[in-house]
Amino acid sequence: MNQRHFILLLTCIFVFHFTSSAQQEKTAEKNKQEAYYYLVNSADTTKRIKIRSSEKFSVEIQEPYSDSTIRSIKSSTTGSIRTMEDSTMTMKIYHYRTTTYYKNDSSITAENRYGANNPHVTYGGALKNIDLRYISSITYSSQTKSDANGIFGAIIYVSAQNLLLVAPLVSIKYNTWEFNSERYFQWAAVNLALLAASVPLAMATLDKTYKITRKGAKKDKEYWYFESVK
Repeated sequence: MNQRHFILLLTCIFVFHFTSSAQQEKTAEKNKQEAYYYLVNSADTTKRIKIRSSEKFSVEIQEPYSDSTIRSIKSSTTGSIRTMEDSTMTMKIYHYRTTTYYKNDSSITAENRYGANNPHVTYGGALKNIDLRYISSITYSSQTKSDANGIFGAIIYVSAQNLLLVAPLVSIKYNTWEFNSERYFQWAAVNLALLAASVPLAMATLDKTYKITRKGAKKDKEYWYFESVK
C-alpha cells in the first residue's frame, strides 16, 4: 500500500469517527428532553430495547374483522410514539398503508403519507391510536444504528465505485495506453479491504423485526411486548 492509498484509508476512518462523534453528541443532547419506552423479551425480561419518542419505526397491525365479503384487513404504520397506556399506543404517523383482503381472493390497498415524508405537506404528521392487542410485529433500529448504517452504506458505495471505475481509469498510461496492473491492484486492495469491513457492519446495523405479544400472554424468546416508563 503506497502513501496515497494509506492517506485515503485514514481519511475514511477520520470521516467515520468525526461523523459518529458529532451524531452521538447531538443525540445525547436530544435524549435529555424526550420520553422513552421499552420492548421487553417475553421469555427473558432482562432483555430490554429502549425506544425513544423521537425515533421512527414501523408496526404491522392485523385487526379482527367480521364481514360477509372481507376476509381480513392488514395495515402497516410508520411513525413515532407520542403516548402509551396499558392497552393503547398513540403514534405520530408519517406513512400508513392498509390492505383489505376479500373472500373472492381480491384485495385493495390504500396508502397515505404525512409530514416530512410527503413533499405536499409542510409540517407534522397525523396522530393515530393503535390497540396494542392487534400489533403483530415492529421493525426498528435505534437512531445510532441508523446513522451508522448510513455511513457504512456510503463507504460501500464509494469503495465499489473506486473498485469498478476509478481503479481501472487511474491504472491506464494514457500516453501509451498501457495498463499498469501494479497500480490497479494497489487501488483494488484498499477498496476491497474497505468493502470487506463495511458490508458486515452495514448488515449488523440494519433495522430488525420483532414479533409482538401482550405482556403475560406467552413466554417465548421470539416475542416481545411494549412497556411504558411510569
